[in-house]
Amino acid sequence: MKRLTIRPSTVGSYLLCGGRPGQKDMPGYQIYPNEVLLFGSGMHWLIEQRLEGHDPSPVEVELQLHLIYVKDIPETYDMSKVVFLNKVTNKAQRKMMAKEIVEAVDLWETQVRDTLPDGRMLIEKKMTAEVCAHDDYAVDLTGTPDVVFPDDGVIIDWKSAGKMWDPKKMQGQIQPIAYPWLVSQALDIDITEFIFWVYDRKGKWWAPFTRQGPTEGQVAAFRDMARVVAINLHEGTWTWNPSGQGYTTRGWHCSAKYCDAWSLCVGKFLIADGKDGAEAPTQRERMNR
Repeated sequence: MKRLTIRPSTVGSYLLCGGRPGQKDMPGYQIYPNEVLLFGSGMHWLIEQRLEGHDPSPVEVELQLHLIYVKDIPETYDMSKVVFLNKVTNKAQRKMMAKEIVEAVDLWETQVRDTLPDGRMLIEKKMTAEVCAHDDYAVDLTGTPDVVFPDDGVIIDWKSAGKMWDPKKMQGQIQPIAYPWLVSQALDIDITEFIFWVYDRKGKWWAPFTRQGPTEGQVAAFRDMARVVAINLHEGTWTWNPSGQGYTTRGWHCSAKYCDAWSLCVGKFLIADGKDGAEAPTQRERMNR
């Protein structure tokens, strides 16, 4: 029996288009963080630091943005010897982003921190649980929730957005199903609440979006979906889905800016909108919103 591992984010990516995770190991697949993802990663890191009692300076936030991108510099770095590379953004842009991240997390301190449960926290703790084991495969789900409050049965996930979410966005999210099940299995506890705390970068405010549950039906559907996705990716039996809502237009995900498989994917040609000839963006272009 072969054991496969899958993450909730991979399931979500697959539901957008199987070619996104399916082509990951092919020549030409290029992973470059765009401005939105880099900001979100930097914001997550600073919130984590604050929760652990640290208060990094804006210069340290700027350095972390570089480390998130490069990833091959050891964590035990000497700040005086680290050279900022223009492949991330130019220094002025990095400085501006670091300043915006500090501003966002300062607002988090006043608008969010006091609402958090008082119990113990598990911050960025990786967890694994078996989704299924039958036939030729066993499938494990692995993930790292942002913060778990095990004594309170609460999971919290930090998000940033160009504008505040519409409440309907919660209806189709995978995380409020996947992570409560994963955490309950890994820690043998009940998770009763999943909260997205979303930061609106334009309006500069935070808002909570809460889901109860999940139900038994949601868990059963997700586990079966995770099994199918893991096996399809392993066997190469995925397919493309470039369509947006209603299958009438190209989805936002099928674009040179947001798909790392754009330069090698043939699925982009399925939508006859004349946009399939766009060249994959440069690293600098990806960093400009």
